[in-house]
Amino acid sequence: MFRGKRGLRALVVGDYNAQFGQGLTYWSGLGFGKSPYVINLKKNTLQLRPYTSVDETRFLRGAAATLGKDHVELTVFGSSKKIDGNLAVPEDTTLTDDEFTITSLQSSGLHRTESEWADRKVINENTAGANLRYSKRSLSIGVTGVYTAFDHVFTPGGRRYQAFDFSGNENLNMGADYQCVVRNANFFGEISRSRNGAVAVINGVVASLHPRLSLAVLYRNFPADYQALQVNVFAENNDRARNERGLYLAAETKLANAWTLSVYADQVLFPWLTFNADAPSRFTDYFMQLNCKPDKKHEFYLRYRWRSNEANFNSGEPIDYPIAYFRHNVRFHAAYTAHPNVQLKSRFEWNMRKPENGRSTNGYLLYQDVIWKKLGSRLSLQARYALFNTPSWDVAIYAYETDVLYAYSIPAYSGKGSRIYAMAKWAATRGIDVWLRYGQWLYDDRSVISSGNTQINANHKQEIHVQVRWQF
Repeated sequence: MFRGKRGLRALVVGDYNAQFGQGLTYWSGLGFGKSPYVINLKKNTLQLRPYTSVDETRFLRGAAATLGKDHVELTVFGSSKKIDGNLAVPEDTTLTDDEFTITSLQSSGLHRTESEWADRKVINENTAGANLRYSKRSLSIGVTGVYTAFDHVFTPGGRRYQAFDFSGNENLNMGADYQCVVRNANFFGEISRSRNGAVAVINGVVASLHPRLSLAVLYRNFPADYQALQVNVFAENNDRARNERGLYLAAETKLANAWTLSVYADQVLFPWLTFNADAPSRFTDYFMQLNCKPDKKHEFYLRYRWRSNEANFNSGEPIDYPIAYFRHNVRFHAAYTAHPNVQLKSRFEWNMRKPENGRSTNGYLLYQDVIWKKLGSRLSLQARYALFNTPSWDVAIYAYETDVLYAYSIPAYSGKGSRIYAMAKWAATRGIDVWLRYGQWLYDDRSVISSGNTQINANHKQEIHVQVRWQF
């Protein structure tokens, strides 16, 4: 990767990511949607960046360059690589490689079984695109075009909600995006068109109305037939920008020197069917978080989130119909410094899910983190002990865990039991760093974990991660 300031402003060869606009036309790599930072809606990108993560699918392999003069930049990129996927043979054809069709793509990166190994790198994906951008002071306007082709044809599934899924072996997306600052308001958005003619749009504004008050508004409209293969946009399903129309309102206010209140409300309509609702449905999401940071050594927050979504209810009748399911989530988190070298983090979280005509299910997670870092020491340590009781996946609780460099872990605490994990980082010598991570699940509600080839005939399972980095 090379970055310059004159004619050639960026050049990358190998594995890289290309990210443009608000992620509606094209965005390779990960991105984030709704978060506790309720007014951080606008995406800011470097457009091209080297790929350094461990994910095996969300990147490009080839070359890209950004050329610029004054306030105008042109970025061109190309990629060709093999990816994982499921191939099938149509019933009305003979068994030849050319007539295989793609039923789905695989993004886990796992090849543990014969079927997973059979899906490994069986599809050729070729991508070419360009972005032309004008930027001057508080205004930025860009136009993006991306062409993607596969060596096999996609065939959508036969279920009704899959009626508008991408089919064929090539797609073209064209889009335009903008960002504009007017006084204390930042306007941004993007409009995009897929090859089938469907048009998707997202627009938003973040404004600072007072030194202690900021507001954000975002509207998105993604038709059910909009087809983009690599996106990451602000949405309920941020990597599938389709079948969603929503309005998001948020505010963040500083109540006092140490206190901050963040709230948002998101109203979403799914105009077409979804995988768990056999009719158009709605989703409502309300969020409130109160933060307290009295000094540099202590930080606390209390969070409450209420959600309502519509999903099929199995009544035993020939036709399923959607009903409302209500979710409540409460979290209390505390981070505090017990010693100059020791930081503690404590969390209690409770989840509840209730159908409108049924009984509620609830669960909880309680954990304690201990982090040891000493100035000047080559060794740092982090450990967690957690207790959880979540009777079903409907109330499973997800919690971030520190992992080795370039990796991340957000496991689901589901069932009843405990979990421990510990990680050490050691700067062995100049330029060489070593990470070692150990984790263990211990379940009280089962004697067999998983099934099939991944079955473990015990109530506990363990994992070890090791990584060495050599910098020169």
